[in-house]
Amino acid sequence: MSNIDMFKPIKFFGYFFIGSGICVVLMHIAFQDEFTLDGQILFFTLFASIFQVALGLGIVLRKLWGYYLFKFILKCLYLAFPLGTLVAHRTLSYMDKYQIRKYFQ
Repeated sequence: MSNIDMFKPIKFFGYFFIGSGICVVLMHIAFQDEFTLDGQILFFTLFASIFQVALGLGIVLRKLWGYYLFKFILKCLYLAFPLGTLVAHRTLSYMDKYQIRKYFQ
């Protein structure tokens, strides 16, 4: 198996984080008139979206901070039983098995 094939699933996670963060911001802009959000909720939503985009960019650009942040998010995902636990466990196992850390700078 080549190096590109081993990193490909992790890169898809990065693209997912980028896409979902952008979609939340676009949905907020599109439905701004229909829903009135409290200032704190709006701040949290935009902060979480920016965080997701930054995390995705860290993964796709293979930055070491992106790797550690991704592992932190996966460990937090263990609490989202049962689906989050399954996704987190399989992804962390995959990362350990193929030593994904070596692909990050």
